[in-house]
Amino acid sequence: MPTYDDDPYLAPLHQQVDAIAQGIQDLQRRQQAERQQQQAELQQQWQAHWLRQLGALRQAHPEINAEAVVRFASAEGLRDMTQAYKLMHFEDTLKAAEQRGMERARAQGSPPRIVPHAQAAAPTSPASSMGDALREAIADPDVQASLAGFSRPDLPHGRVRKDVPSYGGGM
Repeated sequence: MPTYDDDPYLAPLHQQVDAIAQGIQDLQRRQQAERQQQQAELQQQWQAHWLRQLGALRQAHPEINAEAVVRFASAEGLRDMTQAYKLMHFEDTLKAAEQRGMERARAQGSPPRIVPHAQAAAPTSPASSMGDALREAIADPDVQASLAGFSRPDLPHGRVRKDVPSYGGGM
C-alpha cells in the first residue's frame, strides 16, 4: 500500500500540511498560556482592589468583620465590598432609621396613627409641583443622612454629576 512519503506529488503537500498542523497546535498552546496569564493578572488586580476597599471600610468602620463581608460578597456575587457591607447592614440601618422616625414623632407630641387596612391619606399640604416635592424630600434629615454616604465610583471624583437634567421642574 502506498504512503504519502512514496508519492512524489503528495509527499511535499503532506509535509506542508503536517507543518501547518504543528504550527496551529503551537499557536493554540501559546494562546492558552497567554489566556491563563491574563486571568491570573486580572485576579490579582481584583484582589488588590478588594483589599483597598476593605482598608477603606476598616477606616470608616473599625468594628467591621472583613471575613464576613468577603463571605457575604462571594455568596451574593458582588464585586464591590462597600456595596456588600451596606447590603449586609441594610436591615440594621433601616431599623435605626425607623427608630429615629418614631423618636422624632414622639418628640413632636403625637404618635403616628396607623389604622390597619386604611388608605393612605393625602399630604396635608401637597406640593404644587414635582420640583417642590423633590425639594421637600431632599430636605428630609433621613434622606440627607442616606445621601451623605452615597458615591458613584464610575464618575469622576466619585460624585454625582450636577449636569444631569432634573425632571422635577428646575432644581
